[in-house]
Amino acid sequence: MYTLSLLAHLPPLDRQHIYYLFVARYNQHLFNSDSPQFVQLATVSLQGFRYATTGLARFVGLAGRRFPRTARLVGDAAASAHMLYGIEKHALDLWFCPLINLAPRRTRLRSVVSIPDLQPEFFPDFFRKDLLEWARRRYPASCRDATKVITFSEFSRATIIDRYGIAPDKIHVIPLAVGNEFLRPRDDAALRAVKAKYNLPSEYAFYPANTWPHKNHGALLEALHLLRVKYGRRLACVLTGEERGAHGAILDAVEQHGLGEQVHALGYVEKNDIPMLYRGASFLAFPSLFEGFGLPLLEAMASDCPVVCSSAASLPEVAGNAALLFDPHDPEEMADAMHRVLTDEELRRALRNAGSERCRQFSWETTARETLKVLEAAGSRWADPAGRRL
Repeated sequence: MYTLSLLAHLPPLDRQHIYYLFVARYNQHLFNSDSPQFVQLATVSLQGFRYATTGLARFVGLAGRRFPRTARLVGDAAASAHMLYGIEKHALDLWFCPLINLAPRRTRLRSVVSIPDLQPEFFPDFFRKDLLEWARRRYPASCRDATKVITFSEFSRATIIDRYGIAPDKIHVIPLAVGNEFLRPRDDAALRAVKAKYNLPSEYAFYPANTWPHKNHGALLEALHLLRVKYGRRLACVLTGEERGAHGAILDAVEQHGLGEQVHALGYVEKNDIPMLYRGASFLAFPSLFEGFGLPLLEAMASDCPVVCSSAASLPEVAGNAALLFDPHDPEEMADAMHRVLTDEELRRALRNAGSERCRQFSWETTARETLKVLEAAGSRWADPAGRRL
């Protein structure tokens, strides 16, 4: 979403640069554009092999899943060589990597990298050993080697400075924003249709998150149990997101707390249904232990949905005064916060009003404009402003 949103909002702001998009074959359709400023170049991708279903590519993908560390090393080397060839062939002036890793490393170009957060530094146990080793090697190297670093919150900027010793003036905070699907007028018929589609009750908490360990679903489920025991409220909870490492533990917790009738685990949900799930919810419950930004908070605010969320990491910064915060390590405090927002109409109204005002402070146009400023500052050695190639 980050890269696609930037590309959608850059052309109206920038008529002088040409952008060469190095994209993998498996997802290059996402980057189709009529703008003459965008030139697509297909590149090698290990992820592409993982999705292959036939031929040699499928065999390579199977080998990669069996030997992930070796596959990553070989895949990174092949992709880097292929991109270096493209950089030289098209005489690029600046290299921008929007997805964590500055690669290839030795381009001899000025460069910009986006680093959302340093979660591996805070929760190493949540990562597979080979991924943790890769992150601990590539995150600091990317920050050191890049001319400029973009991150999404002051929290992340402070941690990059503290953990990696990066110069503060090298790191630029550029927040994210909600997609256009959250900015459409209220549609009650669409809301009713989505609630009927998923057979949802009239009252529910909503938590959109893949089942990664740091998303802290277990504490939320315990809080739902306490809400029932302490306050007599059998609140339904709608979960969306793909199955990840903590999924088995979540299913066990649902059974342990007797929440089978309360929890609606929808899995992956179509993009256009998500705003309706926010609009239909009593509130967003967001118990995450770690976020570099926390975009669902803004999505809820844009959808007139009160926010009840964790006080961890960047979340208070993003929420401002438009959320009811709780300690994500304390399920009872979480249950108390949920009970407050369920029973206090004035609080719900205040959270909706504050959220509506808060989300208007973020826009993709601003994000794209500030990103363009960083790109141009990184490449400020250019003498001729026309026809630069990124």
